[in-house]
Amino acid sequence: MSAPEPLAFTASPPASPWLPYPPRPAGGRLRLFCFPHSGAGASAYACWRRALASAEVCPVELPGHGRRLGEPRLCRMESLVRGAVGALLPFLRPPFALFGHSLGALVAFEVARTLEREHQLSPAVLIASGHGAPQLARPRESLHALSEPELVARIERMGGTPAGVLTHPELRALFVPVLRADLELGETYAYRPGPPLACPVSALGGLDDDEVGWTELEGWREQTRGGWKLRMLPGGHFFPFAHGSGALAALAEDLGGLARGVT
Repeated sequence: MSAPEPLAFTASPPASPWLPYPPRPAGGRLRLFCFPHSGAGASAYACWRRALASAEVCPVELPGHGRRLGEPRLCRMESLVRGAVGALLPFLRPPFALFGHSLGALVAFEVARTLEREHQLSPAVLIASGHGAPQLARPRESLHALSEPELVARIERMGGTPAGVLTHPELRALFVPVLRADLELGETYAYRPGPPLACPVSALGGLDDDEVGWTELEGWREQTRGGWKLRMLPGGHFFPFAHGSGALAALAEDLGGLARGVT
């Protein structure tokens, strides 16, 4: 296998549809790349851009979501990660950090793995929120194969989706296919054993989350040979958005020292 080509960073890489909020030219704050949960787009993190002073929040827009709604959605992790890594590489001047909530935590993890394995490029920290460690066995559900009424009823019970999205026919018609594709992405994901990450991992969970508890989050410890941290914060599964102040405080703590090293 030939050695990877050296990365060529530029001060102002060309605009990318993966980053609908274009990062500022290199030399500013540490960049935090945020991957959304199932059914969500980059706009889920828009308010964080103003609220988190310790980093430049760079929400990631996946194909078929948000401003890219007309593009084909990717339902397999390998294809999604390959596209994300290729698109983000020009913007990954170290130090940078990765954050993902729920499904986004899996995506961020696989992006970090690929960056370390294929490009010898490691995030300063991976922050995994609201998702159990990837190596743990998960219930074999096929929510993505449910009929629309069954799927909507299940999502209503889980919470986290604005009621108007599910009750308004036009909004529902836009949302359900996106959600179904994301559920398929997560439900078909197959963890492949590999070396633990060189970067630290910080895991976040909601104290009232019925889906992901301490035990599942604690498993992230096995995925790093760097530092390790686990914090449980007020709220349910969608605590970073329903109780944003706690999540933002945790992020500020994780990123504060790193941000001071950016020049």
